[in-house]
Amino acid sequence: MAHGKAATLGEPSLLLRLLGEGDLAARRSAYWEFLVDVAVQDMRCKWPGYDEAYRKGVRRLMLDIYGGIAGDKSYFIDKTPRYTLIAEEILKTFPDAKFII
Repeated sequence: MAHGKAATLGEPSLLLRLLGEGDLAARRSAYWEFLVDVAVQDMRCKWPGYDEAYRKGVRRLMLDIYGGIAGDKSYFIDKTPRYTLIAEEILKTFPDAKFII
């Protein structure tokens, strides 16, 4: 980041809100999470393409946000340690991303 091609913030953490379904260690909310789980299961039963469409939507949203924050920088680094809780979902959502561990 010191060479000026990358932008970042503290710990954006936004993916914890969008991914991490069903993982109580990753999600604490002001709404009843189990009701969202029931609704998601209903949507999956009604439409087999739900998971793929959801991941595509999350990917588009986050790439727009990261790109906007990065501005003229080549890269945006989202350095949120708690993403280890949802690492598999992040890999599925951003299959072409570069990961630094």
